[in-house]
Amino acid sequence: MGFSLRRNFSWTLAGNLGYTVCQWGMMVALAQLGNPEMVGQYALGLALTAPVVLFLNLQLRMVQATDAKRTYLFADYLGLRLLMALLSLVVIAVLTVLFGYDPTTAYVVLLVGLAKAFEAVSDVYYGLFQQRERMDLISKSLVLRGVGTLILFVICLFATGSVVWAVTAQAVMWLVSLLLYDAKNGNRLALAAPEPFGTKPAFQRQRLWMLTRLALPMGIASLLTNLNFNVPRYFIEHAWSVAELGIYAALAYLWLANQTIINALGQTASSRLAVYFQTNRTAFKKLLLKLTALGAGIGAFGVLCAWLFGATFLELSYGPEYALHADVLLVLMIGSGISNLSSIFWYGATAARLFKAQVPLFALMTALVTALSWWLVPVQGIMGAAIAMTVGYAFLTLATLGLNLYALRKGEPHDESATIVSAN
Repeated sequence: MGFSLRRNFSWTLAGNLGYTVCQWGMMVALAQLGNPEMVGQYALGLALTAPVVLFLNLQLRMVQATDAKRTYLFADYLGLRLLMALLSLVVIAVLTVLFGYDPTTAYVVLLVGLAKAFEAVSDVYYGLFQQRERMDLISKSLVLRGVGTLILFVICLFATGSVVWAVTAQAVMWLVSLLLYDAKNGNRLALAAPEPFGTKPAFQRQRLWMLTRLALPMGIASLLTNLNFNVPRYFIEHAWSVAELGIYAALAYLWLANQTIINALGQTASSRLAVYFQTNRTAFKKLLLKLTALGAGIGAFGVLCAWLFGATFLELSYGPEYALHADVLLVLMIGSGISNLSSIFWYGATAARLFKAQVPLFALMTALVTALSWWLVPVQGIMGAAIAMTVGYAFLTLATLGLNLYALRKGEPHDESATIVSAN
């Protein structure tokens, strides 16, 4: 099997933190070497491509990592992910044409989409590593990809002054990381596995269709989650400007400081939670409670840091123009702290294989965030966006807590994948 839970968490935390710091460094580079408009173009690329890619990813990594019964082979997951990555590129290209962006913005969007497609294929390998509890392989990949991308990104940005060339470097580095690290380690893991799971993509129509049906609710929930994060950005760009969006995007990126640690906790524990839910409900509850306590503590620490040092940090990192919005950062960090709890509860519900039940909850959250953004952003600007995000995640925390309580009250563990397989 893999390493201990504590060792896996240490690896995951180190990898996620290293990767997040590198991604944040790219935002800093755009702010320092470029201007808010360039930050806004990059943020717009992320905001447009992420919902498409995340929806078509179908959250296969989590479906795979929590597949305690090994219902599907890795070859099935890889085959479906390759098809979905190709489809995502087509959709992004169509959207770019329909929205009629200027050439520079269009190139940025398309290149971000290409990088995201490479990342999506790496992600399915991460699902394999996570399922086998080899989080060290994921962490090393993240650090390699993060550091390499940051170096190339800064060099290209400094040499050319063009965000297009910087994002081109990002896409190239993500392809190199996929081919030379993730795929190679996936093949090595296959050779050492006691049972065969296939390293080449499989395209058996019936199995891909069954897997798509199983994972589709997770894809919808993932799309809605990303829309929740990006809807306020759409309203900022529409009601204010791309430059204002750039300022908000730089502040909102610090939301990931909390989420990096929470995702490390959740990703490390998800496979173990899935096994516990099937075999030992008491252990499932204990582990979920520990994760919840850690999430609450980390969130409170982030809020305290933003309150005490927010303005100073923003001025040193981005510049005085950004430091004027320290109050927005504080509200965002409160929302991020609340989202820590919703993330932990989401990992619990996913480990319990409650996929379909997540969709209406995320749909309600999307409606709430959209309504609040429509009401607040035109009047309050980026502060309105921060408030909309915070209120939305407060609702989601209560909703996902309810999902876990429902799962624990059920009788025998129920696996939705088993229902789909038997129905076909």
